[in-house]
Amino acid sequence: MAEVERCIFPAGFDGDLPAETGRVYLGAEFCCWLLPPVRQLVFEITSVHHLGRRVSVVLPVLNESFLPRLPALLPALSEFLHEGDEIVISDWGALALVRSFCPGVEVVAGRILSGQKRGPQVLPLDESSGAAGYLRRSRWHSEAMVEILRDLGICRVELDNPVQGVDPLPSGLRGTLHTPYAFVTSSRNCPWRTSGSTAACRGPCGEVFRLDAAPLDAPLLQRGNTQFMKNRGLPADPFSLGVDRVVFHPSLPR
Repeated sequence: MAEVERCIFPAGFDGDLPAETGRVYLGAEFCCWLLPPVRQLVFEITSVHHLGRRVSVVLPVLNESFLPRLPALLPALSEFLHEGDEIVISDWGALALVRSFCPGVEVVAGRILSGQKRGPQVLPLDESSGAAGYLRRSRWHSEAMVEILRDLGICRVELDNPVQGVDPLPSGLRGTLHTPYAFVTSSRNCPWRTSGSTAACRGPCGEVFRLDAAPLDAPLLQRGNTQFMKNRGLPADPFSLGVDRVVFHPSLPR
């Protein structure tokens, strides 16, 4: 019987991997200024390959002033990516560049593009209500989007693991589930970044802090420009949802 592929997305790869890890995610999802420089990414990719694991390089949401970096970054990475490796996009603006500079590398649609309904406000929801089904669906559950993804040659899509759960994906899509931190919201503004700067940020970006408010039934956790909610639970049968991969984040994503 097939097993779910277990992956890890560390804040910084130190060469130490749990034995069950089949794939390592490298890069940044939410802040383009935290994407490691080319030399570091190449070192991490080759280190992961040396350990016999596959790589998924994650590209972040893009800022206009960051875009000129990609035509230099992508060809350098392409040289070191092997069969079975991937590039995960978190911004549709990266797709054409990835296709152009990394031909043959599988492209994955990242979780920030899924359009899921996230946040602790859904915790009190009556599971028997009609809204519950709506809140378990994403953009990937739309027939029109499935056709678009097929035309773009994208078969794998990524999802958060919100508290209300996820409906089964349409046939033809392979799903990846991120845990335990579900993305809630993000902003171009960061409390630790100088406004207008185009320089890379020094990590880590300030301390993680917790946001509690009376209407919320669970706290929000913030790192840098992005807020998350923690949900340790996983579906009992991921394959029934079209999910064949789980990505574990040891710390709040960046």
